[in-house]
Amino acid sequence: MRWAALALVALAVPAAARDPLPARDPLPARTADVRQTVAPGRTLALHMAVPGRARGRHAAVFVLPSADGYARLLADHLATLGYVACTPDGAIDLPDALATVRWLARNPPGHRVLTGRVAAIGAGTPLAALAAASDPPLAAAVRLGGAHGPTLPVPLLDEPGPASDLQAWARIATFLREHLR
Repeated sequence: MRWAALALVALAVPAAARDPLPARDPLPARTADVRQTVAPGRTLALHMAVPGRARGRHAAVFVLPSADGYARLLADHLATLGYVACTPDGAIDLPDALATVRWLARNPPGHRVLTGRVAAIGAGTPLAALAAASDPPLAAAVRLGGAHGPTLPVPLLDEPGPASDLQAWARIATFLREHLR
């Protein structure tokens, strides 16, 4: 099943609200667009962002893709906060999303800074489906855009404000820090 609507609703943030997010790491995130085999027979185009000082172990955040490219900016900012962040380039189906989460959780080659703990950020139905089916389970999930939906089997932050809002971003950062230790 393709998540056709994923690209339309994944990160429902109004264009007018897209102010730059404050960086916490004095070094910029290191980013790369890669083609990665996340499971046998599943090679995806991914945008990877790692902390500017990728020493030690870092938790991972899977950002559901958006049609407008905002997911890439969100992944880059998450890396400045100390997370290894990943978002697919374009819409993906549930099996590919699940394969990517498993890939992140098992310390992918070339990114051996991960703790095995993975959170996901996105909106609505795609996030709920990912959280319900993920194995290993997600450590946490952030549902953006006020799209309240079903209860998820993982710790959940329902964030009604756009992720570019400083107060919303502070809540998201605090929630991830608490659940990805």
